[in-house]
Amino acid sequence: MLVKNIDEIKRLFPNNTFKTYNKYESFIRSAERRYLIPVLGIPLYEKLHQLYDDEGINIQDKKYRELLELSQTITIQFGIWKAIPSLNVTINEQGNLTVTENSNTVAASKARSDALTESTLQDAWDAVDYLLLFLEKNSIHFTENDKELWKESEWFWRQTGLLIFTATEFEQYIHLENGRRDFIRLLPNLRSAEHLYIRSKMGDKTIDSLITRKMNRKLTDADKKVLPHLQAALANYTAMNDKQLNAPEGTHGYNRHTFEKQAGIFIEMATKAMAGDTTNYPDFPGNNTGIPIERRKGLDQGSCFWLGAGHNDGV
Repeated sequence: MLVKNIDEIKRLFPNNTFKTYNKYESFIRSAERRYLIPVLGIPLYEKLHQLYDDEGINIQDKKYRELLELSQTITIQFGIWKAIPSLNVTINEQGNLTVTENSNTVAASKARSDALTESTLQDAWDAVDYLLLFLEKNSIHFTENDKELWKESEWFWRQTGLLIFTATEFEQYIHLENGRRDFIRLLPNLRSAEHLYIRSKMGDKTIDSLITRKMNRKLTDADKKVLPHLQAALANYTAMNDKQLNAPEGTHGYNRHTFEKQAGIFIEMATKAMAGDTTNYPDFPGNNTGIPIERRKGLDQGSCFWLGAGHNDGV
């Protein structure tokens, strides 16, 4: 485990009066297995664990030291969140539940308890998002035998195949009330929207190449202009198909049609930037062949999207 004593818990979660580590160990262990290891992946987790065992929290390598603190934050936040409902409750041999009381403290109200539970969970998911952004930026630092260890993780392959793979990226275009929790709920919708509305127009090779350059930190100047348009379109298409985001009484006050219209504008902006640029986007439909793009089955029957000789300026 990457958290081994009560002092490490208090360092990152100071609002407590914990005295012994054993009472919280099972919650910390469970949180590490459930929420941290899938994000880091086994190879990177084991390397970090080895350094932690050898050097403690003051790992000499600065990036690994930062990674340890981010990892401990996630584990502790989720561990405390899992522990809150049961820390003051015990079960006896007869299966009866009892609650500890004493004359020195007063139990927090349900409202305060609920608020702490909610904020701890939100902080935990925010920490996950920050860790993902940190790993995207610094993955090359965590390399062994010419392999980036993070790229062996479940989460890397599950999410980085998308134009948007963190809640922070999504919220540059559409606000999410509950950050990463909402983003995780939206992931299937996000993936479907990318295939139905983005890849169907731009082509799989074009999008795959753009994502690869993004993850390898090799975006061209052209990419830096195109990527925000495509991400904005994807966020709006995703919101278009989500009942919580497109509800008139929701945070945005936009309906499905508004999100769809905005997405179309961003698609047109990306199209104008990519069409004809055979250097950066040789696989973009129409750039080399002049052949009109094929629409995918199951798409709406609205206006067709054609690219080819003499048609590179519009949708």
